Amino acid sequence: MTSFADFLYSVAGLALLVLVAACANLATLFAARASDRSRELALRVALGATRWRLVRQLMTEAMVLSLLGERQGC
Repeated sequence: MTSFADFLYSVAGLALLVLVAACANLATLFAARASDRSRELALRVALGATRWRLVRQLMTEAMVLSLLGERQGC
């Protein structure tokens, strides 16, 4: 019985590693996207946008993309 439990733990660990890798990949993609938009963000700051508003915009875009990705996955 313990060998089966060990097998389940190793499968759960592998699933966790895949999930962590996917999250890291997604975070890298969002960071690269924000980096590409640095000129746009600098222009928005120059026009008077606050940092909170920029963060809120980037988080909203990330949430919309995440929800669309979730929708496509189902």
